[in-house]
Amino acid sequence: MTKGELLIEDPPPSDDESESGEMIDETTTEISAVFRRKDVRLMVSLLVAVSFVAYFFAVNPSLWNNIFVYHPIFMAIAFMVALPELLCTVGDLHTRRVPFRDALEAHRHRAMVFKMLNVVGIVIIEWCKYSRSKVHFKSWHGILGVVCEVSQVLEILVGFFMQCRSAGRCCCTSISRICRSLHRFLALVVVLSGLASMFLGMFTHFAVATYGALGVRLFFAITPIVLTVWGFFSTH
Repeated sequence: MTKGELLIEDPPPSDDESESGEMIDETTTEISAVFRRKDVRLMVSLLVAVSFVAYFFAVNPSLWNNIFVYHPIFMAIAFMVALPELLCTVGDLHTRRVPFRDALEAHRHRAMVFKMLNVVGIVIIEWCKYSRSKVHFKSWHGILGVVCEVSQVLEILVGFFMQCRSAGRCCCTSISRICRSLHRFLALVVVLSGLASMFLGMFTHFAVATYGALGVRLFFAITPIVLTVWGFFSTH
């Protein structure tokens, strides 16, 4: 090797550069593993939700034109697919593996999807109750469902206030801290009351008549809980 070639040859990497490169590789590998876990969990959620709908119409093919049946369908999609996806974004906000702004935007979008599915499900059941002059909220399934929906409305209001604060319209630190705590508490109430209502919903007279076997009903009663927990911890 000539003297000129020695002068233009790249210097060997320092120890700091080598360690930095290894850390970047490890972080990239870890993020890729997280995204793979998310994809697997989403596919399982979709498979369970499709199975819920397919089994229902396979056993009850004549009920597709009964608007009432779309209440459990929309609620199942909300709690089997949308809620685990929403809790994935909560995990992203906590772990900071995803840029905070991107995680927050994804959280807002998925929260909107979850709440819209709930709204459609509630409108359907309330319309059916009203049109048939049936008593509202006479079971724990219905009562917990109302608690879930009211908590979601309050959660939206608190979230909107927090968004206004972040935009600079409110700057009181103590109020901001209270709002964050209240938002988390309401979110916990939404998840717990919603999952409890979903669980009890598989033991109503309608579920017994349409899904029949206890094993099938237990499976669809428990899977929303499993998928929700999986969704939250899939990013950790």
